[in-house]
Parts: sequence; C-alpha cells; structure tokens
Amino acid sequence: MTMHRKILGSLVLVLTILTSTPLVANAADTVPEGINLESVFDASFTTFEDQQKNAAHVPAGSPNMVEITNDKSQVGAIWSNEQHKFKLHEEKHVSMWIYFGKKTNYAGDGIAFVLHNDSNKTRAIAKDVRNNNGQSLGVWGKNSANSSQEVAKNAIQNSWALEFDTYRNDTLSDGSGLDLKVPKGQSHVYAGFPGKPETYLPIPKKSKTYYLANNEHAKPISNLVDGQWHHLSLDWYPPVANSNQGTMHYKFNDKIYRGADSAAGNIAEDTVKINLDETFGSDVQEVYWGFTGSTGNNAEIARVVFESVPDLVNLKSTQQVVNLTTQQVLASTADGSIPASNHVNVNDKLEYTFASEHEGGQAWKNVHLTLPPIDNLVVSKVEVYQYPKDTQNVVPKKSWHSWPSNQTIISELVKTGEHLEVKVTGEVKKPTATNAQVKVVQKQPVIFNAPNGQIKFEVPPTALIDNKRYAYGFWPNKKNHAINRIDENDDITVKTTITYAGSVDTRAFNQIVMVGEDDREICRFKNADKKGASPAELYFLMGDDHDNVNSKSLEFTIPYQDYHEKLANLFRVGKHPLAFYVADKNNRQVSNYIYLDLTIQGQLKLVVSPQMVFESITLTGQDRELAPQEKSGWYLKILNHGKQDWNLQADVEQLKPQGNSSAKESVGELYFQGVAGEPIASSNNTKMNKNLEHDIGSQLKGKLRLKIFGSAPAGEYSAKIIWTLKSTPA
Repeated sequence: MTMHRKILGSLVLVLTILTSTPLVANAADTVPEGINLESVFDASFTTFEDQQKNAAHVPAGSPNMVEITNDKSQVGAIWSNEQHKFKLHEEKHVSMWIYFGKKTNYAGDGIAFVLHNDSNKTRAIAKDVRNNNGQSLGVWGKNSANSSQEVAKNAIQNSWALEFDTYRNDTLSDGSGLDLKVPKGQSHVYAGFPGKPETYLPIPKKSKTYYLANNEHAKPISNLVDGQWHHLSLDWYPPVANSNQGTMHYKFNDKIYRGADSAAGNIAEDTVKINLDETFGSDVQEVYWGFTGSTGNNAEIARVVFESVPDLVNLKSTQQVVNLTTQQVLASTADGSIPASNHVNVNDKLEYTFASEHEGGQAWKNVHLTLPPIDNLVVSKVEVYQYPKDTQNVVPKKSWHSWPSNQTIISELVKTGEHLEVKVTGEVKKPTATNAQVKVVQKQPVIFNAPNGQIKFEVPPTALIDNKRYAYGFWPNKKNHAINRIDENDDITVKTTITYAGSVDTRAFNQIVMVGEDDREICRFKNADKKGASPAELYFLMGDDHDNVNSKSLEFTIPYQDYHEKLANLFRVGKHPLAFYVADKNNRQVSNYIYLDLTIQGQLKLVVSPQMVFESITLTGQDRELAPQEKSGWYLKILNHGKQDWNLQADVEQLKPQGNSSAKESVGELYFQGVAGEPIASSNNTKMNKNLEHDIGSQLKGKLRLKIFGSAPAGEYSAKIIWTLKSTPA
C-alpha cells in the first residue's frame, strides 16, 4: 500500500504601508535657556503670501523654542514683529542656539538667518519652495529659470541671508544645483543676498540652471546633524559717517552647550559687508529678521532658541576715567589725540567706571560681564554695584582684587530705575621702554550682556605715560618692611630711605602722602621752605643741588597731639596697613608706594600713689620693723590696654632724714619681703580686671616693710622707691 503524505502550507502576505511621520528630537529635554518668543516674534505662523503652509511652530511646553521643520517637503519661517524689527543704524548683538536633529545620512536641508525688507513682511518666503527640492531653505530663488533675474525674483526680496545647509545640492539636474561649487562635504555655512540677480551664476553647459555665486568660499562644517545644540553669535556694526555700508560679523560654534564636544574645532567665522541701500532699499531704517527653513525628499528637525535679542530693555550707558592721584578726568577726543589732561605718571591711580541705567522695558537678568584687559595698568580692585537711583553709600555686590574672568556678575533682576556699575581701579605701570610713547589703553570695549539686552561701552580714553616725571623711589619696595610698635599716645615716627631716579629739579617734589587700607588719603606732609618747620610738616632735601642724589635717609613724625582727634582710629590699639608716596607741588604721585604695618600695642602704664605713710613710733633703743598704715590710701595699678606681658621691679633708697637726702648715714631701710633680686610682680602672677588693669597695690603693701635702726634720733624720715615696669616677650 502506497501511502501519500500531503504537505499543506500557507502563504502569509505582509503589507507594509509607509507614511510620513514627523521626526522627534532626542534633545527636547535639554533645551538651552532663551527668551519667550511671543514678546519679540510673530508667533501666529500664518500661511505665507503664496499660500504655502508655514510648518514653523512653538512646541507645547517650550515657549522659548521654535521648530522650523520636522518632516519632508516642508517650509517654515519665524519673523520679528513690528515692535522688534532690526534697527540698521544701531550696533546690535544677537545670539541663539540651533539644533538640526540627529541622523547619520539623508538629512536635509537646513535653515537660514535672514534680514529682509520684503513687501510681504511677516509672510515673506521664497516662492514655490516645495517644488525646489528643499534647497532654497525658504529664502533663495528657485534655480531653474530663464535668467538670474528670474531666479532672484523667486527669492525673499531685499534680503541678506546666512545659511546653515545640511545637504549639498550639487547635481546638474534642474532644480538641484545651488551648491555646485561648495567644498565637498554635506554641511556648510554660506552668506549672500537672495534677492540680487548677481547672486546666481549659470551652470556651465546647462541651460536654465543656476548656482550661488562665490559659494566656493562657503565654510565647511563636519556635521551639523549630530544631535547637539550649536551656538551662533552675530554682531552688527552700522555704517559710519558718510558711508552706507555696514558690517555683520558672525561666529558659529563659538561656544559649546553642556559639555558636548562634537562641535569643537568646527568654528565658522567671517565678516560680511552689507550696503544698506543696495540690499534693503533706499533710506530703510529697520528690517524684519528671523529664520527660514525647508526640506525636500529628506527631513530633519530644525529648532532655534534665541539666547540674546536686542531692544527688549531700554538702557542708558555712561563711562568715565578719573586719575585719582590728580583728580583729573581723562578726556575723549574725536580725532584720537591725547590731551594734556590724559598725561599720567607712573603709579598714578586710575579709576574706570562703566555704568548703565535701566530706563524701561523688561527687567534685566543674568548680566554677563566682558572686561578686556587694560594695557600698562596693574589692577588692584574690580567692584560691581547694583543700586536704585540716588542711593547713597552704596556697597559693592561683588569685588575682586585682580582681573576677573568673564562671568555672570548679576543674576538678580535689574529693574527700571536701577543702576548697574562696574568700577576698575589700578596703578599705572612703569614702562620698560624709556623713549617710546607708552599708553594706558583698553583696546576692546567693555560689554554688559544679558539674554534680553546688551550694552557695549566705547573704548575709554587713552592715557599717555610721561616717563620724564618719574623721579623718586621709596626703598625698599616690599610689604611689611618695617613695623613700628608704639603706645597709644605716642607720636608715630616713620623712618625710611628715599632714592632719586631722575634728573628733574627735586624741589618740585614737596609732599609725602599717607594713605590707609582703603586707599583714601589720611594726611600729607608738605616740604617746609626751611628747616625748623612745625612738627606737623615735613622737611626733606635731596642734596643742596637738588640733583643726581642717590639716596637720602628720611624721618617724619605724625604728632599725637596734632592728629589724635582727626586720625583717632590710627592711634588705636591694633594693626594698621599704611602706604606712603611722594607727590609733587601739583599733587601728582611721583614715586612708588612704601608699605608698612603700623602696630599700636596699647598703653602699658604704671599708676602709683606719690607717697606712702607709716605709723609714728617711739624708739627704745631697739630696731623696729613697721608696715604701711592700713588706711593710708596708697595704690599701685598697671594699665595694660595692649594685653602685654610685663614685670615690675623696685629699687629702694636708704631711709634718710626728711629734706636731707645728702646725709651720709642711713637710719633705716625700706625693703620687700621675700623678693630680693627678683621682680616684685609680673603679668604671670597677677590678675587683670575687665578694665584691663592689674590692681596690685594691696598685694605689694603687704610685702613692703620699713626697718628703723634703734640708734635713729627723733625726726621725720623718707625713702624713695624707683619703679621699673618692663614689657616682656610673650
């Protein structure tokens, strides 16, 4: 029997239906901080003038971010509103973060930053973008046309664009050759004028097809579609007098977001000249600005977060440079010349003030300071102030004693009527060159920058160092080279050596100025016309001929009697940092500083009764030993305001008849019990009360004895005690 096995099988039909699904960004949860779009941009995203749909939108929950495209065959744009158009005759700074999604291949096509004066205003877009393979990025003309004029007519009119192209359109087929001469590689940055016919050149041996002029100079970027946020900064410099040409400086990938390193080394930077009349039309004062983008057969996510936008805050700026040594204000000149008031001397102290006043608009927040160095100035202090108008005795919010790195200086809100101020104080350096003109100059402007507003200060006035006036030098020039230890009520005496380093008549230099820890002047000592001046004045002489003297010892005194009220703090117990310098008759500083720490140790003083009374006695021929009267009122105190260690010694003369200290024979002796040859008291064996006093009268009175010899005749006798109070090392 033959058996047949029937094998049954089944056919499964699998049908895959492909649809276009919007891409989802993997960086949506790491959006950089930016401004709220509604206050600056037209966020209605209405259909464009030619009825193309605007794909741009603000994703839910992200009011500071706009998504230009996220699918194939899209076109999108976001434009500034009427109140925040780009003012062409004012210096502007704009910065933003741009995200292009993350794809390893087939990404496209990119976005463009655009300034325009198109008649379609916030509905402006390049024509027929969806049939242009995405290469127009919503701003360039369709490159399949009969002439370059026709191509330009399809672009956004009266415009300048900076494109970030993620796909290189370099085929010779119609409608896909705008990037023909772009350097090999997918991503690039290119700037041009979409509405000008000369922007488009015919592709050789191809009719009706054009490419972008000069795009062989496009800046290549290794990869834009890398899943990272990329930073863009733009600085606009308006035309100067008698010119109609402004410049736009852009820098792409100038900083990195949250530690990402893929953009490192891929900086694109350039400066582009823009003729206002030729680009935007005659006598145009302001233009719309924003971003456009498009996709064709490929897709990508294109997102923008605006970090810094101009004109959201009304700010007024002022600046001033003062020579604190001479109290002269440095002047600014239109021709760049340096007036006589701007001549400074080595060691002159200069104070730069950069101030802004908030006059309205949004509150200013997270203000970032860019503080370029000042050549030939040794900075000693940088202070930041924030205060309401007309506030007195303002204290700094932040302070540095060296040049601070660029950083956020104020994180709080700066509101209408408040001032934000930065003060830089420093000393003029001694030039290394003696013949050349050496300048104190800040070559770059100071900038206060916040997301919603920026102030850029003009470069402050330049000072010229006058080498010939550097004539004196204190020596030695180092901190704490001398310490004066004095009591509270003593005069302050400063001893030093002064050296002469010039060839100018030294009689012009006639003052020594003393300043305190806060650099404020305490007092100045003027050169007397002749010796024998009052103690409060100073007499010093560098030699009879006033010339070519190497050095001179110098001593001057601050009398306690004359200054203890005016300079009360200086005479108090403690350590006082002081500095001195020589000044000329015009109050100009002409030497370096000499530093010393003046230590006031406080009084160590003995207060004692002028006499001590003993009992009257009748002698019987025997020696007698007497103690002081109990109620004699005798006292002895040690005033120790400086809390010093001390010891007290007593030397006692022999007992002699009252009024006859020259008598040869003694009738007795005065002595202290049990302390022969030793100090009778010290800080180690006595207590100090709350008034910083050692009251040791009763202690010593108990030890003091008077021995009367039995042979002494009747009469009145006296003896002298010589007290010696010594400060001892701790």
